[in-house]
Amino acid sequence: MAYDIIAARGYGSSEDGDATNPATVNHYARVTGFNQSAKTITLAGDDLSAFTVGTEILLHLSGIRSASANAKYLGKYRFAKIMAIDGSTYTLSATPLNVTADYWFYQAVTVPHYNTLNITGTVSPAAFDPEKGCGGIFIFKAARLNMSGKINLSNKGLTEDAQRPLLNQEQAGTLDTDTYSGYENFDAANHFTLQKGDGAAFIIAKRIDFEDTARIGDPNYKGIARCRGAADSYNRNSEVSNIGGSSIVIVAPTINDFDPAIISKYRRNTLEAGKGLARCYIATESRLPNDEGLYAYDIINTPERLKKNTCISGFGNGMHGTARTASVQQNSYAKVSKFNKNTFTLTNVDSGGVAQFKRGELVMIHATAKDNYAHGSRFIVSEIVGITNDNSGKLKSITLEHSLDELKLNNFTTDLYNFQAIAIPQYTYFATSNSMTPAYNGKRGGIFAIAVKGVCDLRGQRINVEHRGGATYYLTQISNAQMKHRLPIGEGHGSVFILAETLQVDSSTRIGATYSGNAFGGAAGYSVNRVSDGGYMGKRCDWGTLDKYDGYGGSGAKGGTQKKGHDGGFHSNAPSIVSKSGKQGASIFIVAETIDGLCLECLSTGGGAGHVVVSSSSEPKVVAEDLRGLPGGCGYGGGGASYQNNFGAQGGVHGGGSGASTSDGYPYTEGGGSSGFCVVYANKFTNQSTANLSFD
Repeated sequence: MAYDIIAARGYGSSEDGDATNPATVNHYARVTGFNQSAKTITLAGDDLSAFTVGTEILLHLSGIRSASANAKYLGKYRFAKIMAIDGSTYTLSATPLNVTADYWFYQAVTVPHYNTLNITGTVSPAAFDPEKGCGGIFIFKAARLNMSGKINLSNKGLTEDAQRPLLNQEQAGTLDTDTYSGYENFDAANHFTLQKGDGAAFIIAKRIDFEDTARIGDPNYKGIARCRGAADSYNRNSEVSNIGGSSIVIVAPTINDFDPAIISKYRRNTLEAGKGLARCYIATESRLPNDEGLYAYDIINTPERLKKNTCISGFGNGMHGTARTASVQQNSYAKVSKFNKNTFTLTNVDSGGVAQFKRGELVMIHATAKDNYAHGSRFIVSEIVGITNDNSGKLKSITLEHSLDELKLNNFTTDLYNFQAIAIPQYTYFATSNSMTPAYNGKRGGIFAIAVKGVCDLRGQRINVEHRGGATYYLTQISNAQMKHRLPIGEGHGSVFILAETLQVDSSTRIGATYSGNAFGGAAGYSVNRVSDGGYMGKRCDWGTLDKYDGYGGSGAKGGTQKKGHDGGFHSNAPSIVSKSGKQGASIFIVAETIDGLCLECLSTGGGAGHVVVSSSSEPKVVAEDLRGLPGGCGYGGGGASYQNNFGAQGGVHGGGSGASTSDGYPYTEGGGSSGFCVVYANKFTNQSTANLSFD
């Protein structure tokens, strides 16, 4: 995912100047007709004086008037500028949304362009008016937003059941443990839906400065993640329904002093007061706390990102020809002991790969954090333009075309990070499975990397880096926004880097591990009595029968829903209680001009489950290998295991579930592993399967 700021017509012109707590921000009109080829719409309403030439508007499909309307278009929107006016006909800069206007509550909303907007009190949109067919949306653009006050969306939304049918992902019950809880937040980027009950807010700004008193949604309560329970319950689980609430979209490169409590998107009324899952989507370049149950945390689509953040340009020179032989080590590795600009001194060299540290070869310089440092997992990819040998002829250093200084990172030193150099083979054609990547040993290894100036055909192939990790520190709070230029090596599985002009995959492809990405979370370990749920959209298994059921993601660090659970849960891995705990999944970074056949099955990044312990002694033991928790799938952590009546918590959205413990807190079982992550940059997708995947 990435938010397309170009399609949204940028951050505005600031032409409306500075404002503080404006009484009226938006004006509304009903779209009664349109002509796509002429780029015109017809408007009706009593507030048309604000719709002038040069005004930017949001076209929005807000509700359904007729059963003939296709609900999948609910919440679709488009930005456009009014270019000319002839009576009630408005010529636009963009093609209007193509639906039957009589079937929809299809509205146009003016979008003001502030320079600085200060919200210190309470501001609100006009409530949706079914007679006028419009309202309920609060939207603006600004160069800067200063916000200590509240955007009140309570009871500003749709008013009748017929105006808000449940969407496909909302049919399963819309509880906080719903299969899609968290996933639907990403849909808000393209389907900015009005709920029955509360209104919607859309903020686009170059910079936002929040204070902790700010609220968007219901002004009376803190933001809460998966439920509408107690006011302080964000980042916790509950069995309370989350139907209704507000849709919120925020797009801002710079966001300062953000707190999840600001996003108050769920209704606190009775079940009948709302319809549809509340959603929030935030696209930014800033690092925020990550809580996908509360909001999707994404990046802004900027064409220069790859070159700026990773020095990647092109797909290699193809110097190694074709590759068809399986089980070959592709990469050579070396520890970087020191560097000065673009010259890197190498030690502990492993030259067993196809690619060598020679002039013309492509190299990744990768940093693994020694502790919780901000730039962990950053990397550059660059060509070797010079080499230096010592007096014995042994390789001493390499000089690259690019320098780490180009990343402009402070304190990016060998004191804080373990740097390694990885020689990347450059093929014209690649079609092979490979599992020869050496495990990361604190100095080198753990990353499989190839570049293909041509076709990389992985249909039916497996790029397996299970148990090739070994890093002692793994990134937490992972999200699209944070991972846009990172390739983590974890303490469990390794990482995969693919640079290809054309990448071909199918449902039998496995990248990262050997299990399907559609598995999502790992199964919980088996126990004597019962087990906890598996990871988000995962499985759970009962002792003896080994029956499998759908499992769901939990949240909450250090214990999840269990008072006595030990580490695991949201964003994290459990410590090893005995020999092994659930390990986090592989991380994947793909850059391609074209990707053919992309599907969730091929992206195997989920975390493994925790293992059950059956002994009640002071030295618990893990059960036999075949009774351990199953591996995870794409993007979500495995569930923690359970011991007798002491249940492990559910697997988190991006973290493993906590393990179980006794009533006095003794940890009997291990927590599940957190997920890895997958970043995909591509200009074109063909033949992709969109099941459980979102594409820009």
